[in-house]
Amino acid sequence: MTKRRLTSAALGAAAAMLLTPVVGTAARAASVDQTPPTTPFITYARGFFCFTLYIGVPRVTDNVTPEPELRYETFANGQFIGLLDRGDSSSAWGNLKLRSEGSNQVYVDVVDAAGNRSRSNTRTVTGYDCVV
Repeated sequence: MTKRRLTSAALGAAAAMLLTPVVGTAARAASVDQTPPTTPFITYARGFFCFTLYIGVPRVTDNVTPEPELRYETFANGQFIGLLDRGDSSSAWGNLKLRSEGSNQVYVDVVDAAGNRSRSNTRTVTGYDCVV
């Protein structure tokens, strides 16, 4: 019985030692990365009825984070309104909801795995209420 416990403990310790460098390396890489992604640019942004916003940004790159893992956070008047699509197309795009009628200042932040941000240009988009 004691021999089994020692063998089990030894195997557990060996597995922990093998996995620690892998996990530690990813954490160190993310904490060392201080370079933000390249700057995004809003190519289209349009408001429609019922506060609908159509918006698109060509995908950007980062020095560490792979393209599919970048987050495209959208803001209107400084408030987060949603994430743009992270699919396979050459653009990140979305169909989001504005929170206010009239003029809205819209921009996109691209965020990498280390939390570095790049901000796009700002576009003025008109939000329209629902017509009954």
